Amino acid sequence: MFKELSNRISPIIKVITINLAIGFLLLEGIGRAFAYTKTKLKKLPQDMGQYYSFVNHGHAYPAVHKPLVTPSNVGPETKIFSRFDCSSKSPCKNLILQGDSWAELLGVQAIDIFLSITDLNIIAGGTSSFSPSNMAGQLAYLSQVKKISPDIVIAFVDQTDIGDEFCRYKDQLIFPTSKDPFLRVRPFDSNRQYEHYAANPLSTARYTDSYAIAFIKEIIYRVNRYMMLNLKISPASSPCEVHKDILSPLTEDSIKDEKEHFFNVLNHYVNTASIVGAKQLIFVTHPHQRHLISGNLAYKQNVSDLIDQFLLINPDLVNNEKLVINHFKLTPPKDWRDTNYFRKNDVTSHLTFSGYRLIANQIVSRLKSLR
Repeated sequence: MFKELSNRISPIIKVITINLAIGFLLLEGIGRAFAYTKTKLKKLPQDMGQYYSFVNHGHAYPAVHKPLVTPSNVGPETKIFSRFDCSSKSPCKNLILQGDSWAELLGVQAIDIFLSITDLNIIAGGTSSFSPSNMAGQLAYLSQVKKISPDIVIAFVDQTDIGDEFCRYKDQLIFPTSKDPFLRVRPFDSNRQYEHYAANPLSTARYTDSYAIAFIKEIIYRVNRYMMLNLKISPASSPCEVHKDILSPLTEDSIKDEKEHFFNVLNHYVNTASIVGAKQLIFVTHPHQRHLISGNLAYKQNVSDLIDQFLLINPDLVNNEKLVINHFKLTPPKDWRDTNYFRKNDVTSHLTFSGYRLIANQIVSRLKSLR
């Protein structure tokens, strides 16, 4: 009886196995065709591989936001940075604008305000989820590969950078050696890159990956995104979830380990700025909405305070004649609650278009006062 049952089931198993194999191959083909179409539409720069030997990731797309001013390096290279040449006839200095999505948005929504300083070439390198370790790698890349040496570096250090460094990048760091003086950040494998940044799986899949699996992940990603945006249902958490991991240090009374690691990264970042020839390094910070309120929801830690503490305990860096360091602490308008300043329901407190233009004017005004 068992043999008879086995004889009946065996052909069914074979048919199912063959159909699954054919289905998997078809899905693999569909996934690769879809990925090829997307890649063809947005070709990677030839030196993107070099870039990823310095930093963890680049822009998801060449132009997530359309800049108000067209960069002079139009093309695939804008996946790494956008260059805006000065309008002055006299020799111009290089200003590199760095940071995470705050700096990225400044570089597209308020770049014209920075260009009001006519004797500066502006290199806008702001990249979502960047923090000082990736910014160090980016400075090294621009200097060593693109031969762009900064005179002025504006480093926008966001409130999320403490958690980013401690959760996302701590295990990805490649520290300087006697042969290589630069701090670098290894990329994650394609699966973790997708999980950390919620990037389209087919966009982050590599040639050697299974595109069938990536295609399934793409479907899950799109369903999750629809649920999050339209149904207000949060998708499964990533390895470094924004509420739980990235912003949580701001809620703690003491962040000894996070602060120690953050200071170590800052030290390497300042050293990198010095090595690549920067004459002026300006840290820029801005409070989160929860720094501006009182009560149980108010944040206890502030990255602005950490920058001040770091500079205080490292007087040799501050008193370095070759690299002058300043800290611009930006402030919201007093009526920020009643104005269109912060984006609504934004967990990381990004600003609106008018908000970014307001702080760009603050930065440029203070920068002009130092010259």
